[in-house]
Amino acid sequence: MHNKYIHGKAKYHSLLEKTMKEDRNLKKQIIVAVSVAAGILTALVLTAVLAFETLSRAQKNEAERYLDEVTEQYRNTMIKQIEGNLQTLEALATIIGNNIMDMDKVMDILETENYQNDFIRMGFVKPDGRGDLVDMQGVRVENVYLGEEAFIREALAGSSSVSDTLPDNFGEGYVNCYAVPVYKNGELIGALTAANSSETFAEIINQPIFSGNAYLHIINEQGDFIIRSAHQILEEGDIRSIFESAILGISDKEEILPKLQEGAKFFSQFTYNKIKYWMFFTPIGKNGWYILCMVPRSALNANFVKMTRMIICIFAVIILLLVLLFSYIYIIIRGSRNAMQRMAYYDQLTGLYNKARFMELASAKLEKDSNYALVLLDIANFKFVNELFGYQKGDYLLQHVANTCNQMLQEEEFCCRDNSDRFALLLHYSGKEALTDRLKQLVDTIASCQLDDVQEYHILCNCGVKIIESFSNKINVDVFWDRANLALKNAKGYHDSTTVFYGDGLHDKEVKRNEIEQCMHAALDNREFKMYLQPKVLLNTSAVCGAEALVRWIRPDGSLIYPDEFIPVFEQNGFITDLDMYMLEEACAFLKRLEKNGYADICISVNQSRILFYKADYLNEIQRIIHKYHCDPSRIILEVTEGITMDNLDEMKVLVRELHKMGFAVSMDDFGSGYSSLNILKELDIDELKLDRVFLSDTAEKEKRDIIMKNIITLARELQITTVTEGVEDAAQAEFIHSIHCDIGQGYYFAKPMPEDAFELFIAGKTEE
Repeated sequence: MHNKYIHGKAKYHSLLEKTMKEDRNLKKQIIVAVSVAAGILTALVLTAVLAFETLSRAQKNEAERYLDEVTEQYRNTMIKQIEGNLQTLEALATIIGNNIMDMDKVMDILETENYQNDFIRMGFVKPDGRGDLVDMQGVRVENVYLGEEAFIREALAGSSSVSDTLPDNFGEGYVNCYAVPVYKNGELIGALTAANSSETFAEIINQPIFSGNAYLHIINEQGDFIIRSAHQILEEGDIRSIFESAILGISDKEEILPKLQEGAKFFSQFTYNKIKYWMFFTPIGKNGWYILCMVPRSALNANFVKMTRMIICIFAVIILLLVLLFSYIYIIIRGSRNAMQRMAYYDQLTGLYNKARFMELASAKLEKDSNYALVLLDIANFKFVNELFGYQKGDYLLQHVANTCNQMLQEEEFCCRDNSDRFALLLHYSGKEALTDRLKQLVDTIASCQLDDVQEYHILCNCGVKIIESFSNKINVDVFWDRANLALKNAKGYHDSTTVFYGDGLHDKEVKRNEIEQCMHAALDNREFKMYLQPKVLLNTSAVCGAEALVRWIRPDGSLIYPDEFIPVFEQNGFITDLDMYMLEEACAFLKRLEKNGYADICISVNQSRILFYKADYLNEIQRIIHKYHCDPSRIILEVTEGITMDNLDEMKVLVRELHKMGFAVSMDDFGSGYSSLNILKELDIDELKLDRVFLSDTAEKEKRDIIMKNIITLARELQITTVTEGVEDAAQAEFIHSIHCDIGQGYYFAKPMPEDAFELFIAGKTEE
């Protein structure tokens, strides 16, 4: 019995626990469901309110546009009526003014004209304000004083005018009066006036609009009535202004009156007897008059009701679509989660991690263990792979690199593809030698990739390595990456794959580079770059024929930055083009100075960097400099390196031709320092050939060197190319190059590079004291 009790109790507790668990889950589900439903309902209510507000604004804008169109039509009719009456009077005024006639004759003409127009009375007023009137029945009123009337005063002042609605002093009812000036031989002789019944304007505004629901009035800029509509919303009685009516309060007057006085169209609204109305004010353009249109909103909101019903239907459809959409999104999210993750964390071509995921994993790994090395690997000259074998083979090579990296990984190691041909690996570090061996095996395996059936192209890879030392600060993988990248930049393997480890030397080199780049622009502006000149000597006569312009960077404190420190930096960041143009200007200015001092036969050689030849305005720029200093271009020798011509032979042929047309001479510098080709001498029309100092350096093959130099110089002489040998350091070398008929020597044997003043003394046969 006891066992059964224990077993039953345990079963009960198990069932109770299960029930409570399900109940908690159900509550959670209900809370979630209610929260979601409340969120959706709130969103729909807010959307409905927003939609209603949007529709209300649209209804208001549509009412404003519609009332603008309606009142504009009535305005045009009013203007046409007024202008027509004024033109009639102006025509009569011209007839009267051009004919000599007495007052009786004038009144006869006006009496006749009364039968042919809508006027009920016409008259002529003399400059003293007194005049005669005649009505449609021929009844005349003579010598009546009208000078106090504003419209008469305006006409006698030379302006045509129309009056507000006035009581008819010579009949019953109300009239609107017109007056125009009358001239005779340019002299004002009086005013012609006429009166129209105010019913003329009333007939215009009393035409039913909006099925008789709209009300039109003519008011002035003070809100006073000129003409009141027959079908009025305003109370019956003697109300002289819209502001005297009960429909508009003080706040309405404060809003409307300033706008009336501005003379522009405007839109307003009011509520009267629980009915909402639109109001639109359109200026007529005469006497400050406005057409005021009042219309109940209900007369214009039929479309609004339809749109409201449509919106209700739309929201019902939206709710249904939301239900379906949530279901569809859930299915899509569940089915594509892995695909999305791969897109977010993996490279599409190789299947490796991308950089973002790699950095995330590396940061987490290095938090726990710092015995790693970060390796950045790239394929040397990868663009040539695409050019030689096509992009499909290039992609194949990238996939091969990815597979090779993946296969050599050990546990707790990983790799990624950063961009293009660069890959990153986080590898265990147990020593520099062991890591070097692993990387050599890696690059050798990559090099074994066969891109073509007959492949002579050797695939090279360079590696930059940053060893992760023990550290106490917060992990910053970006810093490690930058340092590995700096090592990779210094891994310049041209014939073999190269691995460079980041060290203090690289850091100091990068710091120096940053210092140079931070002050290079200011240095150029402050003229810290100085032109030094190394003389070039004619070997036959020992006379100085010219010099090569060399740059020295002297800081304000007198310290010197050597060319081998800053020239490579400038070549990489492109600043070398600014420096080259600066040196060309310095050379031109110095040549002009030499010419004034009597040395018009000296030429200066100026180096031109590779980047300059890719600038579209290069020729225009050097032409500008020559013109600026009025320098003879034949005294400038533009030196280009052998490497430039090898890379861009066709472009260089065109460029040299253009430089010759401009008067420049062109020299090929450093001939023999690279993969020299005598074919260049055939293809390129150069003026000077400079043999690199490497020819005169110590060599075990001196006899072969002498034969090569002699034949190069002989070939150049036969092609009428001047030859220069650089790096001449002693008399024996000078005698040798003279014996093989080299034209010019340059080197420390003749003179070291010197400042401008020292060079001028040098060519004068003097030395500085």
